[in-house]
Amino acid sequence: MSTALAPPGPRGNLILGSIRDIQRDNVQAFMSAFREHGDIVRFRGPLKIDLLVHPDYVRHVLQDNHKNFPRPDKVQGCLSTIVGGGLVAAEGKQWLRSRRLTQPAFHREMLLRFGETFTQSTREMLNSWERRIATDDVIDVKSEMMHLSLANLARALFRQDWTDEVARIEPAVAEALRFTHKRMTSPVDPYRMPGAGRRRFDSALETINSVLFPMIEERRRSGEHTDLVSMLIDASDPETGESFTDAQIRDEVSGFFVAGHETVSAALTWTWYLLSLNPDCWRGVVDEVERVLGGRYTANEMAEQAGLSPEMLLRIRRLLGLPDAGPDDRVFAEEDLMAAHSTKAFLNAGFEEAVIAEITTFPADHFAAFGLQLTL
Repeated sequence: MSTALAPPGPRGNLILGSIRDIQRDNVQAFMSAFREHGDIVRFRGPLKIDLLVHPDYVRHVLQDNHKNFPRPDKVQGCLSTIVGGGLVAAEGKQWLRSRRLTQPAFHREMLLRFGETFTQSTREMLNSWERRIATDDVIDVKSEMMHLSLANLARALFRQDWTDEVARIEPAVAEALRFTHKRMTSPVDPYRMPGAGRRRFDSALETINSVLFPMIEERRRSGEHTDLVSMLIDASDPETGESFTDAQIRDEVSGFFVAGHETVSAALTWTWYLLSLNPDCWRGVVDEVERVLGGRYTANEMAEQAGLSPEMLLRIRRLLGLPDAGPDDRVFAEEDLMAAHSTKAFLNAGFEEAVIAEITTFPADHFAAFGLQLTL
């Protein structure tokens, strides 16, 4: 009879194993264990924790054989305290139901609109950075990425501007996640014991709910149909046909609200950190940006060369059904500059903007030739 060997791992404390190390700095604990023991690591102690690093192993567990690896009840309970029965904590049929309900918010036409939103938020952040750098201000990249991902989340999925709410949302989400991490890595659940930690956690949940529930109520009153919340309000349970309560909708959107922006911001923060340690990779990113966007003009640059106002160029873009852009966005290509010169000729000949926009749907060389004839 063969005996399965346990994966290697750090010895840790005789009683608690590696629990304290993971609670103190889980990234450092996991990275150190990976470097020393390889792609599969077991952390010993009152809680058995296995770390899988190689992508093939992760796929085996999370995708190919996910039915064989359900979440432990302890983890499930900790997650549901924050996100209820929504997509993040759901499994099996409940997860499939939640995914089907939220999937329309990520259809292709919705994603195209998200790109415009993300560009706007990024532009606002960079403009803020320029002002702060001019005063030698120190920029906390982790906090900035949290602000950016929260702004994108609010505008893209919820059609909200949470600029004024960030000061209380960000620490509330951070506290909720910090305490949940502690609960999942503690032999005894600290939520079962009264104390300052539990009070801070409950206060954080109250703050999160004070943002989500009013948003749901406002959508019910307005009857809008443009975001994830309104889609869930219009939906019904496929099994019972009943509409969802505010609490059920709160559970569905809370996963995006709580986990969505924190994970994205963490990934972005680590990206900038790792790029700063690898200048060759950094230059590669810069080169790719220049290759893809290089040679493109902003509306301001186009206007200066063609003798038009940037506002007019952006209006014509909108008349053509193109996404909104700002005067400093590099959205105009070389052929657009040629068309801008022709547009000037059309305007001088008395054509209206709407007519010019219609003419620009002609092949580029025909449009330019037509404009050239007007200047002769």
